[in-house]
Amino acid sequence: MKQFDKEQGCVSIEYGMTYWLNNDDYTDINTAMVEVIEPYKSEIYPRLKQRARERKLGEIERLKKEIENI
Repeated sequence: MKQFDKEQGCVSIEYGMTYWLNNDDYTDINTAMVEVIEPYKSEIYPRLKQRARERKLGEIERLKKEIENI
């Protein structure tokens, strides 16, 4: 998600650079992906944050049970 976020700098997840955005062959589609995500960020980021929180709480519960069995 952050790769397509202007406010996050559009840094590539794979390489940590922004060259993907201005690649001569794909500039149009890459720029379009960044533009399309913009109006949805305010809905997507809170959902991602909540899901991450739920996963971490689940992991905590799993580890508590594991510790009880030691």
